[in-house]
Amino acid sequence: MAFSQKYPPVVYKRRLPHIQPVGGTFFITMRLANSLPAYLVNELTADHQIQLRRIHKEFEEKSKKEPEKDWQKMKNLALSAAKEDYHWLFDHHLDIGTYGPMWLEQREIADLVVESIHFLQNKGIYDLFAYCIMRNHVHLVIGNTTQVLHQTLKSLKQFTGYRGNKILGRSGNFWQKESYDHWVRNDNALQRVINFSYYNPDKANLISNGEEWKYRFKITR
Repeated sequence: MAFSQKYPPVVYKRRLPHIQPVGGTFFITMRLANSLPAYLVNELTADHQIQLRRIHKEFEEKSKKEPEKDWQKMKNLALSAAKEDYHWLFDHHLDIGTYGPMWLEQREIADLVVESIHFLQNKGIYDLFAYCIMRNHVHLVIGNTTQVLHQTLKSLKQFTGYRGNKILGRSGNFWQKESYDHWVRNDNALQRVINFSYYNPDKANLISNGEEWKYRFKITR
């Protein structure tokens, strides 16, 4: 699979910065509105910011002590690992599913999301590597994107949110505005996020041995 880096990164920011190069490969998690309590989100985000500041300070000190060494690669790896840890914590609390709506459990809504993911794939907006529809969130792995990622997510969320609300007979936010997205930079990382997405129902103990989770897909390589 190709990892294009011929386009300059686009940095998009709401709560947290996102690096979104056109042509990139991304691991995305979208969650339903209010699927986690605000105090928990604030707590996890604050802890993550402390960890990032610690990493920056640590490598700043190392650069002063040994300026002849190139610390940037190791710093980037540490920052990437911290971001993954931050996401795994979020995902753990979503998997527990003790707070907020579980609208994606409804067959009609899950079908809607799957059809919409494939619709954008068929339009050539991205290559689809994996997805998994959980009870209150969606994992999506896409590559070779033809537009800035937040534009794609905006289209996906607006359409499925509007239709989902009509099915539920409600109004208001369907999806949480902020999504998690991670720029996947190599083949090993890609395989890791594909497997994480696909096997999320197993990890969350939502299925027993021998059962199949209908709303998931991964590319055969």
